[in-house]
Amino acid sequence: MKKINIVTLLLIASASLGFALSSQKTIQELNPVIGSIVPQCQKTLFDIATGPEFLKCIPFQRLLSHVAVLTDPKIIGKVLSDPNNNYKPILEEPLVNFSERLCSSPRCSDKGIENMVEAIKVGCESDLSRNQLLQFIFDAIALYPAIRDMICYKNEKVFCWNETMTTVFDLPPSPITITGNPLIDSIAVADPNKICTRCNKDIVTTFFTFINNNDLALQILRSLEINDDILNKIKSSIAIKCGIEFEEFLFFQMEFNVSNFNY
Repeated sequence: MKKINIVTLLLIASASLGFALSSQKTIQELNPVIGSIVPQCQKTLFDIATGPEFLKCIPFQRLLSHVAVLTDPKIIGKVLSDPNNNYKPILEEPLVNFSERLCSSPRCSDKGIENMVEAIKVGCESDLSRNQLLQFIFDAIALYPAIRDMICYKNEKVFCWNETMTTVFDLPPSPITITGNPLIDSIAVADPNKICTRCNKDIVTTFFTFINNNDLALQILRSLEINDDILNKIKSSIAIKCGIEFEEFLFFQMEFNVSNFNY
């Protein structure tokens, strides 16, 4: 099963595609980076990595330095084991630096992303189903419009995602057990004013607007074990925590199912 966070998706995509250009690699020399792929797919990836759209909006050379930290399973595991104490000293600065560098570049055009997705579909058709790294690259490019926007939103000078993570990780433990997950339980009992912020509203709106009627995005989410049932539970939880007016979009898309709730 593919389990990977959105920042890592972008890192893998930019690093793998960018490696060809940053290291002055030939098309044939891409194989050691991404694995065995057919020549047509090699050429497709090389054309994308050296194309004007990619060079303009994906600053891969400036992102490569973050790959080691942000994809290190030991570092990620340490942060996840105790996010309250480990996030700020270990992961906050690398994530902020990554975001600054990504967001300082122009946003890729929707048409440019569409062209990249179609090029990989056609040029790498035989490799997509058997090469996991290529699948990650494809997923990251396909989800780029939403990922980039959600990463780059700011509340004045602070990235919205960082404001949210800092707030959530600083929440006191829940006095009661709700789901059994300490972090989720802390959010559930937290002051809504800390959770239902403008930043989070923008992130939620962007995410659900992007995946609405987007078959490819929904397919990718399912491959990451985020299915329709989970998405509906997320919508329901947001509505319960923040009120339906927190995001009007959810009101029209939500499918309530009483089996989702425990009494």
